[in-house]
Amino acid sequence: RHAAAAAAGIHPLNLYECLIQLVTSANQEARREGFAIEYVIVTHRPNHTIDGDISLVEVIARRRLASRLAPKTEPSLEAKGGPADYILDIGVGRGNYAVEMARRNGQTIIQTEYIGGAEAGQASRETPGIADAAPLQAPDAVVVFGDVLSRMDLVRPGANGDIAHVFINNVSAHFQSQEQYVHVARELLTTLPAGGVVEVQWTDSPESPGAAPGSRGHINGRVLFEALTATAPEFHRSVTIEDAAPVPFDYSVNASKRAQARADDMAAFTAPHPESRVVITFHGKVHNQR
Repeated sequence: RHAAAAAAGIHPLNLYECLIQLVTSANQEARREGFAIEYVIVTHRPNHTIDGDISLVEVIARRRLASRLAPKTEPSLEAKGGPADYILDIGVGRGNYAVEMARRNGQTIIQTEYIGGAEAGQASRETPGIADAAPLQAPDAVVVFGDVLSRMDLVRPGANGDIAHVFINNVSAHFQSQEQYVHVARELLTTLPAGGVVEVQWTDSPESPGAAPGSRGHINGRVLFEALTATAPEFHRSVTIEDAAPVPFDYSVNASKRAQARADDMAAFTAPHPESRVVITFHGKVHNQR
């Protein structure tokens, strides 16, 4: 169907081009009207059917959060891409890294968070994770809940724009094998355009007092680069890496697993402060890139 549509000059719509834009517009209108709500997108785990994998997608209105103060300084990181492109902030947690740190040229920011416990028909504005992730609202930014890192087809652009910049900061994926890194590498190689950038920050410091080093389970940027290097030739692409200084920022712990997290619960965890940062640049075109 897509091939026939392309031949006729009709570009099929996808999540980026319709739902994300609609939700972003709805949030902008809510702010203009003074409504203390924010619409977020929840993508559930796929169900396997004879027609392929089908995911239920919901739009939920949550109360506008006030658990983080707006930044007092100007953004310090130059974001890649142009006005039609997108910035992807993976695992935003209780922070808003891309919103606060990325200097934009009209790009839309997609802030993502994984909430594995939200089942179809049970998600609500009080669902753990939904209640407290990505607390700062910003124009041209939207929150998407779902396993976007392993299913980038959910947000892969269609006829307009590219995912030009991806931030993976302190993401507690707890990968147990190289194959999991290879899967993420394939997702990135089939999504980011030539010149696209993935920035990864992580730390091996313990998550809580007495815990073992590496207990946070952060994605390691150098291991991800190894997976990208090994996989890129399959896609006639290449990647390069640059070490960079970690970015000073008020990093937060992960989004809560409870609808109402108590202060003493959160006090048991220490906020992650990255010890390492790498910038990975993608070369060569995506096979379907315009």
